[in-house]
Amino acid sequence: MAAYAAIYGGFAFPPLQVLDWIPLLLLGVLIVFSIDDARNFSPGVRVSLQGVFALSMSSLLLWPVVSQIDFMRTTFTVSGVAVIWFGLWTHADQSAQRNAMSGVTIIAAAAGVAVVSTIMGSILLGQLGAALASALSGWLLWHCLRVQCPMGHAGTAVAMVTLGCLLLVAHFYSELSMSSSLLLLAALGANLPVSLLQRSQPGLSTQRAAVLTGLAALVPVAIAIAITVLFDMSEDSGYGRY
Repeated sequence: MAAYAAIYGGFAFPPLQVLDWIPLLLLGVLIVFSIDDARNFSPGVRVSLQGVFALSMSSLLLWPVVSQIDFMRTTFTVSGVAVIWFGLWTHADQSAQRNAMSGVTIIAAAAGVAVVSTIMGSILLGQLGAALASALSGWLLWHCLRVQCPMGHAGTAVAMVTLGCLLLVAHFYSELSMSSSLLLLAALGANLPVSLLQRSQPGLSTQRAAVLTGLAALVPVAIAIAITVLFDMSEDSGYGRY
């Protein structure tokens, strides 16, 4: 939120624009899931809260878009986005509790959002994405070199809600292509094949698994960046969207 205030120039309440909802959503998940870290909610309660916040994020950020369409399409769009992000959030949270190094997937996705947003000319989104990637990279370095400092449920919640907000705004308001958006989402699941590899090779170290996860996450991110560059070049040359 400090990076948001520095980059965006402060907070607006009540929210006047889509991005103005980000600090409120972050404050909400930070409070709720910090209590979770302290009190250790049951899995059912935790998952329910993640679902509520995923639906709230989708509804608030997409309202300017869906308010212009019919009820069925509105319901499908908002619920579809909420379900996708709910699934990714629960996966990231469970992965982070098992192995903190799995956070490299969020770093890769955040860096990807920063790059593609900058290419599209959305400098503000690029700066916010870079701030998220930098903060998570600093945490990961501290975790590796100094002390064991897991993200916890609160840290994962803040990272995933921030990333989700940036991706939604980039796709629905800044014309990030569907293919690039899906590829950046795919980066969040890059630890799945590495987890399977660890099961088949129990001797694989945590550090090596983290490196493999990072490399696997960079593949869809690199493709998303390439697609965005090609799209930007096609618009500049006058051929339009492909």
